[in-house]
Amino acid sequence: MKVAHIIGNFDKDRGGAQKVVKSLCNLGVQNGFSHEVLHFFGNGSLKDELTSGVKCKSLSGSTAWDLRLFSRLAAALRSSEPDIVHVHSPIAGLYSRINATAMNIPIVSSVHSTSYPFLHRLAERGGIDRSRYVVAVSESAAQFAEFSLGVSKSKLCVIHNGVNLDEIKYSSNSVHRSDFGLNEADLVLCNIGRHTHAKGLDILIRTLPNILAVRADIKLLLVGSGDSTCDLVKLCEELGLSDKVIFAGARSDVYSILELADICVFPSRWEGFGLAAVEAVVKGKSVLVSDLPVFHEVLGDRVGYFQLSDQDVARSILSELNYIDGISSSEIVECKDRDEKFSDRYMVQAYEAVYCKAVALNRTRN
Repeated sequence: MKVAHIIGNFDKDRGGAQKVVKSLCNLGVQNGFSHEVLHFFGNGSLKDELTSGVKCKSLSGSTAWDLRLFSRLAAALRSSEPDIVHVHSPIAGLYSRINATAMNIPIVSSVHSTSYPFLHRLAERGGIDRSRYVVAVSESAAQFAEFSLGVSKSKLCVIHNGVNLDEIKYSSNSVHRSDFGLNEADLVLCNIGRHTHAKGLDILIRTLPNILAVRADIKLLLVGSGDSTCDLVKLCEELGLSDKVIFAGARSDVYSILELADICVFPSRWEGFGLAAVEAVVKGKSVLVSDLPVFHEVLGDRVGYFQLSDQDVARSILSELNYIDGISSSEIVECKDRDEKFSDRYMVQAYEAVYCKAVALNRTRN
């Protein structure tokens, strides 16, 4: 079976959707599936991490509303003749569903978030229900798909994102504290993710003076980039925190960087799944997250929770630091069996079952 993944961009410094596509392609090939990636924007840098035989093609869109994408996508689909079109973003869905429906190719759509900008939400409402199945990455995302995007409940299913457990746990320790201006005495708070309003990094930065008033040995390491990076840098300057907050930029060695963290903090305003938090948990880090339903669903009691207020964020971080200070390395318990639920192999198997059902359903209705 051949699957064409359609996505807005396929760059390394983006979000969880790109990592899901990479896993579906690389593990799917091992299971006898054929995959290709068609992306609209960016340089497709994640193609370097695809296994041999998986094609990645740029459709060279200039903007989200570049109508040439219709004809370019149609030509790509006619050339590859996939059995399934798997859509991973709203704008990709707008172009893909029209083309795939005209070619009678069954569509599977993934909902990776619990919030879309107005125009993206409008694009999804106009066509997502044409999909044979809609896969939400969490129950929260499923509720968003049903009530905000108008997806029929009979078409919805939930498949949690998965991660490569061995890659995370046994990644080589290729970075050192000195690479980021850190010394061994520093206590490192770390966040890995895109710099957007949704991730709540401004809340974490505004909280930092309250934490430093109690623990002056704190440093905040931010790994990632995005539309909000310049605003976050400016905020640090305004608060006099430039020497306490390190902007590491987008990195491909995040699992090694996690080794440097004492606590990973994710103050998200909303999340579709929270893949970076899962990766930190699998790495064995202390993890604190905002009190969102999706984090409770995915991570349960493996993490600590806080409300999105300066006082509660500071209290939670200081409490976790005191806990870490009070335990020895011999008391840290591995959770190997509990980590298995996060395996990308389970995720891929679940998606492949959906692909098979979508193709079978398409045949019975033709």
